[in-house]
Amino acid sequence: IWGANPSFMPLVLDVVLFDFFKFILISY
Repeated sequence: IWGANPSFMPLVLDVVLFDFFKFILISY
């Protein structure tokens, strides 16, 4: 599935990292 859509994986990582960063900011 990753080979069929190579731009999908970085997009998911971007969203996950952004949510994780936002969660850290909200925690503080």
